[in-house]
Amino acid sequence: MIVIAMLPATFSRSDVTASQEESPPFPRERQSVTTEGGEDVKLYFLALLVQALIERELPLAMKRENLDELALYPEQRQCARPTTEQIMRLFSLAQRHRLIEGAHTVQVFDVPLTELQRQLLRLLGVPEDAFRPPDYR
Repeated sequence: MIVIAMLPATFSRSDVTASQEESPPFPRERQSVTTEGGEDVKLYFLALLVQALIERELPLAMKRENLDELALYPEQRQCARPTTEQIMRLFSLAQRHRLIEGAHTVQVFDVPLTELQRQLLRLLGVPEDAFRPPDYR
């Protein structure tokens, strides 16, 4: 169901009166929205969007694959409703080390992904190559 609210041609408050012709619905200039502390809200919005997508897509993928639970809790305990925090904690130990001589990378050492990490990437539709440097693929 879609609800569309229509503004009257003229609207007013006790201290303001304006018509749609005088105040267009979109600002004429792009303005960056910041918080009181001055932080840019776009990055925060993007983080919330990623979190919402992970928490929406993972249960759908688990249902599609007939998985009731994943071993996301410490000590490999099962979890029926995974959160983004649990997913990020699982990938927080993924590391990459580079052996550099002068200005050149001699060798790249990646910690191999665990089977659970690979399973989560498959469920979320993220290729394993996303965790490899461009020169290593």
